[in-house]
Amino acid sequence: MELLLAVAVEQMTGGDTRSLRPRVTAEPVVNMKRVLATVPPEELADVTDFALERLARAQIKMGADFGFVGSRTTKLLANLAAARRPKTLYDPACGIAAALLATVGLGATPERLIGHDVNKRALTIAAQRAALQNVELELTCTDVVGEDVDPDLRADTIIAEPPFGLRLTNADRLTDRRFVAGPPPAASADMAWLQHVIAHLTDEGRGYVVTPNGPLFRGGQERAIRAELVRRGCVEAIVALPGKLLPHTALPLAVWVLRRPAETQADGAVLFIDATMEPAPEDSVAKWLNDPSSLDGVPNRVVPVTDVLVGDAALQPARWVEPETPEPAEIAGRYSSGWHIIDQEIQELRAAGSSAAPVPNFPAARVMTIGELIDQAVLEVRAGQTKHKLEELPADVRSRVVTATDLRMNELPTHDKFIDHADLTQPGDVLVNTTPAIRALVDASGGNLPTAGLHRIRVLASDALAAEYLCAVLAGPWNDRFRGGSTVQRARLLDLEIPMLPLADQRAAVDALLNLSQLQSRAKSLADGASNTATSLLEALRYGASLTDTSTGDVGDSQDNAEKATKGTK
Repeated sequence: MELLLAVAVEQMTGGDTRSLRPRVTAEPVVNMKRVLATVPPEELADVTDFALERLARAQIKMGADFGFVGSRTTKLLANLAAARRPKTLYDPACGIAAALLATVGLGATPERLIGHDVNKRALTIAAQRAALQNVELELTCTDVVGEDVDPDLRADTIIAEPPFGLRLTNADRLTDRRFVAGPPPAASADMAWLQHVIAHLTDEGRGYVVTPNGPLFRGGQERAIRAELVRRGCVEAIVALPGKLLPHTALPLAVWVLRRPAETQADGAVLFIDATMEPAPEDSVAKWLNDPSSLDGVPNRVVPVTDVLVGDAALQPARWVEPETPEPAEIAGRYSSGWHIIDQEIQELRAAGSSAAPVPNFPAARVMTIGELIDQAVLEVRAGQTKHKLEELPADVRSRVVTATDLRMNELPTHDKFIDHADLTQPGDVLVNTTPAIRALVDASGGNLPTAGLHRIRVLASDALAAEYLCAVLAGPWNDRFRGGSTVQRARLLDLEIPMLPLADQRAAVDALLNLSQLQSRAKSLADGASNTATSLLEALRYGASLTDTSTGDVGDSQDNAEKATKGTK
């Protein structure tokens, strides 16, 4: 990556970048130059960014340390910054300048672009990316939370996605003039980043900081700092974001919209937006903040500062944004429909229960292992294909792979055309996975290609063993004792025990197990129906709805509602 960037910059600018190249022999340099010579100069930035994005997603730690080109949080911050048409844009944790350069890519033309970061290698990449995009960056290598390298810096727009979970080790935090709301605790730098951003804003400036949710509600010193920031009008808005916005973490995040402390409490309110259920908030947050009318349909609420302070300065939007109030008739309809489902499922359970009587008097079984059944030519076992072997197979065979995930989903693909191939399953083969739990499934139609992690078991003596019975008893609780491993639990397939019964008893056992499975499914539907009905009852208590309110239709209409609800429940 370093060689690619150095050679690309050299090709773009004509300068000497040998000092930035990694120490390699001449041949890779010549090869890199030859390849990049085929790329038009105006596309070099896109090529290197593509490589950076792929590398960061393959090596997650690098992305977490340097920043992710093209990440959803980068897009979010760039959209927020570009919407303000900044004159001075500052990122105190810029990494490889992903958000700064993305803002310029959206058409912003700041007079100054300033980036600070503690990682020298990241700043080198940032400078190279800026050179390829013909953008002038002011970059400084510094530990921002430990040292304010430019106390006089003021920016009208500041964006930051600081590292999560950083500890503070410097005692200077106790006397640092930036921390006007109080010294941040040593255990977390989150409040230090927020106060650093506020300290460097112009009077009309805005800062946008992405953090995990912890700083919104944690107690102790952080609660006291949070309350002071709210009291002084520094918190204009909080936007709750969904999880999985970053490749390296599933944590839900939040955007803080910050401003300078006011002599009074500014407008005396905080805007809370709950975007946790929004599919693409990175495309919408800037519009929501600049045009309140665009918030229709998005849970939000403006809360007076006094109320926030009384509420322990908790800033989670879900704490303040009330859920949409359902219509009383809607609650009554769901309640009536729920009882219809309950009655229906009880009747189905009774009918299923009457036909699911246990089969008595199974004869004593002879217990044999899979290995012994192979030796007796009852079974044939074959391991799934490795990735290397898959590449050697014909394309029409290779396209029919099944994995352990298919077994977990309890569903195998079916195909219009059956292909008879030695590596594909035959109808009635049993597919087994023993990691971390033991799962088995009969491949009724065949024609699938098991991959690594799966075993294909073929019954050779169908007069001695039924495939459906084998599938059922493989996951018997007695076989759990064969699972072992210090990290991932797995069982050795050949050790698994099969209680051998006469074929007629095997089929009777399979029928009984099938009936019990249907009972289990019915019981779950009943439990879900009861749970949904209880929810409607609680909503009626909370919102004062009459459960006999049928103003939107007759109670008889609940039959249609019940059918819809039944589909959802099941």
